[in-house]
Parts: sequence; C-alpha cells; structure tokens
Amino acid sequence: MSLGACSSDKNDVISGENENKSFGSKTNSRDELSPELEELAFEISEDENFIEIIHRLENFDSLPKDVQVIENLSRKDTLNEGETEQLREALGFESRQSAFEFDSENYSSMKELNRVYSLEVFSKNELSNIFEGSVNIFNGNYPPQESYSTCVERYDSCTTGARGVYIAELSGCTAASISVAVASF
Repeated sequence: MSLGACSSDKNDVISGENENKSFGSKTNSRDELSPELEELAFEISEDENFIEIIHRLENFDSLPKDVQVIENLSRKDTLNEGETEQLREALGFESRQSAFEFDSENYSSMKELNRVYSLEVFSKNELSNIFEGSVNIFNGNYPPQESYSTCVERYDSCTTGARGVYIAELSGCTAASISVAVASF
C-alpha cells in the first residue's frame, strides 16, 4: 500500500489493492458487505477471542521496532538461527519464548473463532473485509469514514486494514492447520 506524505495532507492520495473495501475504505467508492457478513463482523467484534487478538496486536504495535533489519531479513527466502534471533529482536520481542507465545496465543484464539463462526467457508477477500469491519467496529469507527483528510486518520485506517489482513491470514493458517508459532519462532 502506498501512503502519501503527511506534509501536504490536502493533496495526498492513498492507493493500493484494498482501496474499495466496504469497511475502512480509502476512497469514496465502497463495495458494501452483505447484511449477513456485516452482522458477522459485529458478532466477531464482540467475541472474547477476537478481542484478545486485538489486545495482543496493540501490545505488539507498541514494541520498539528496527524497521531496517525487518526489511532486510524479510527479503530472504529462509533465515538461519542467528537471523531468526535478529528478526525477533527487530520485532521488539524480549525473548524467543515471548515471540512464540504471541504467535501461538493468536493461533489458538483464531482456531476458536474459526470453530465458532465456520470461517473456512469465506474467501480471503471476504475474510479481510469481515475482519477489517470487526476492527473498525471494535475501535468505535462504524460506519467508517469514506475519506481521510489528515495523516493521523490515514495512519489509523492503515493500521485497521493491516490488522484485518493479519487476522484474515491467521484464519487461513488455522484452517490449513498450520501453526504459525512453530513455523516462525
């Protein structure tokens, strides 16, 4: 996703593949979720497992990051033991155990969400929209703004979208019975 600089808020354009999502849309043209999927987004936003994921993501967001190291290591196809440790530190985790717990706890919460809401029947795009909607609802931004005039509003929208995509990807991993924690740390 490409975000314009904050120095000229009035002239900046936000673009990217997720522009026309129904929740958290970055433009004035939005594809609305069906009433059934919107209702699901509301239900999920109040679910204890979803709320736990959101709180863990908020805590993760507050950890100090070394973006340069993350970018360099993310370009590699595989990481050796030392690089895995560098990545853990760059992501802000104090220990390998804390990184493992972050992944495994999110995986467990998502596994329960998948069980309760039968999320495996939805496409990746539908899941992204549902979860982005759930994040907006949870954050009290429903219905979401149709456009964003300040850098802070765009940042908040981007964070919401990123959390929605992360949760949708996590849903795909649990549906495929892949433990993220084992694979990453």
